[in-house]
Amino acid sequence: MLQINNVSKTFGGLKAVNDVSMEMRPQEIIGLIGPNGAGKTTLTNLICGFHSVDQGHIILNDQDITNKGADFTSKQGLTRTFQVEKSFKDLTALDNIIIGVLMHEQNVNVAKEKAEAIANKFDLYKQKTVLARNLTIQSRKLLEFARAYATNPKVIILDEVMAGLTSKEIDEQLELIQEIASEGTAFLVIEHIMHVIMSISQRIIVLQEGKKIAEGTPQDISSDPVVIEAYLGKGDEA
Repeated sequence: MLQINNVSKTFGGLKAVNDVSMEMRPQEIIGLIGPNGAGKTTLTNLICGFHSVDQGHIILNDQDITNKGADFTSKQGLTRTFQVEKSFKDLTALDNIIIGVLMHEQNVNVAKEKAEAIANKFDLYKQKTVLARNLTIQSRKLLEFARAYATNPKVIILDEVMAGLTSKEIDEQLELIQEIASEGTAFLVIEHIMHVIMSISQRIIVLQEGKKIAEGTPQDISSDPVVIEAYLGKGDEA
């Protein structure tokens, strides 16, 4: 479904992403972790077309989307959320979702019907007429996720959608991700809350200083000495 082949990106003299490769399959949930500055956000921006790739290729459903730009990649079925949610704050929750639906549905009335169904799925139906700026943190996080889902994606990249949520709210988000994955959508989940990553991911990829240093099941990653060193240091410092 999604293939990242030997992708690299340099800013000035800094190799922000260095020869990273990975592959995603339909319905798969992959966790992407690493210390601050590891290159997670840069890799996300490369995959989604926000930054240009210096080397390597990105393939989605056998189509090369390398350096085609964010508009192109989203129309091909690859979308994302942002750490700082980017809803249209002066529009209602429902109108925000409708904008996502209109990427693949030209009939406005049909788009509204689909958006209302999505609002219900994301527990936003009762707040559909509320301006995005007036929503709670949890509802804004849900709206960010709902807007991405509304584009009818094959792959969703979730960038720290759990930050600031309570344990109950996190559990509800995890259930929603698993439900949507069961429908066929693949997820790349970037998250610093480790029990979230460990509980939901089928595979985990670890970055450090722009390089992929490990890949495996949650059990493999949690006991990998290279990963432990990347997070905790070594020797007397650890």
